[in-house]
Amino acid sequence: MIKYFDGTGLLPLELLFMSLRIDMVSDIVCPWCFIAKRRLGQALQSLQGPSVVRWHPMQLYPDIPAEGQDSDVFLREKFGTAPAIAAGMERLSNEGALLGIHFDFDRIRRVPNTLDAHRLLASAGPAQQEQLVESLFHGFFEQGLDIADRDVLLALADEAGINAPEAHTILDDERTLEAVVEEQQRLRQLGLSGVPKILLNRRVAISGARDTGALVRAFDYALFGLPNESDQAPVLH
Repeated sequence: MIKYFDGTGLLPLELLFMSLRIDMVSDIVCPWCFIAKRRLGQALQSLQGPSVVRWHPMQLYPDIPAEGQDSDVFLREKFGTAPAIAAGMERLSNEGALLGIHFDFDRIRRVPNTLDAHRLLASAGPAQQEQLVESLFHGFFEQGLDIADRDVLLALADEAGINAPEAHTILDDERTLEAVVEEQQRLRQLGLSGVPKILLNRRVAISGARDTGALVRAFDYALFGLPNESDQAPVLH
């Protein structure tokens, strides 16, 4: 049996190339989900085997009207006083800057309903999803784009390789709406309503925007299991 040396011992070669399945439950208007995406990207750079990431919908604010909600009103209702809001934004800006994210909250005039964005994401392939979700996060948090606006969505979809006719079909098809609503209900029934939530090989659940080191350790749990049965279950909160 061929083995490789990882600095601590020898492992079978076939374990080195085990595939890691990553299911990310998130919402586009969640800044911590953007941070979690970038940290996940950093952690994946250490992975020597193949991986696939799938994005799953979880609207934090499904009751926001189709035309969106004024951001100042939204922030006051959800997060309270101006000092508390400012402190939260400063923390996010500092964390984001470490990952190359330039949050520009002043450019966000309206908080959108993200249902249509999730419909596009759910209909995309893995490579398209990766580009589209990055464009959606970047467009909303760094450019202040209205990601509920159809023209904006069509432009971002085109950048991800989803042409306009295909994107129109997705957004005009009631079945894509029903599929996203059903998927969100299923995830909530599984207790996965909080975001960001990362599932690894359907055996390790990670809540929140964990740091890169925690993610790398979780990859090991998901791929190789626990070192011994007496260890704590690999669910990170």
